[in-house]
Amino acid sequence: MKIMVEHAIAHGKVGMASGERTLSDGLKRPFCHVFEFTNSNARSVVSIKTYM
Repeated sequence: MKIMVEHAIAHGKVGMASGERTLSDGLKRPFCHVFEFTNSNARSVVSIKTYM
């Protein structure tokens, strides 16, 4: 599997990463992960939402 991250953004207590993963059979699938942190230092994750 290959993963390409197109965007990675953080602001305050929220961050996100989006891109595309290529499976071993060549099929490409987009993804987006949204992270909520306990504080703006981003040391601990409260929740992760994944959109595929």
